[in-house]
This record gives sequence, structure tokens and C-alpha cells, in this order.
Amino acid sequence: RALGAGVQAISGLVDVGEVILGGYLATWHPWLAPGIDAVTARRRALSPAPEPLVVTGVLGREATLRGALRISHEDTFDNPTTIPVLVT
Repeated sequence: RALGAGVQAISGLVDVGEVILGGYLATWHPWLAPGIDAVTARRRALSPAPEPLVVTGVLGREATLRGALRISHEDTFDNPTTIPVLVT
């Protein structure tokens, strides 16, 4: 339910069409979905605004690591002088 409240809060601030549960949350989606749906269903009863579709990510449990590596690679290749010099 807490995750559903988070989805609800963010969708109230930002017009999102889709929320992706990645990493471990993607694995736990079958158990998380009922709580998310319960919270968003209550909101739909009060305000018939469209709720975002909650889906699972496709990158698996390593999604966060892959994202961090990609960002670090982009930063490094954009400006190689950011790499610290190794002193031996």
C-alpha cells in the first residue's frame, strides 16, 4: 500500500502514463500489485482521473547497477579528464 501511495502521489504531481517497477520490485510485482491497485482504486472512486499503468521492468535485478554504469561511462567518455590519476 505504501508503494501505491507513492505512485498516487507522484501521478498527482506529474502527468505520467506509466510507472515501471524495476530491480527487486519487478520480481515482487505479483505481491505488490494488489496493494498498489487498492490505493489507486480508492482514488479513482473519488476522482476519475486516469491512473498510470504500473508495469514491470525488463532489465532484471541489475537494472540499478546497469543504469549507474551507463551514467559513469557517459560522464567518463564525455570528459576523460575526470578520471583521477593513479599515483604509484
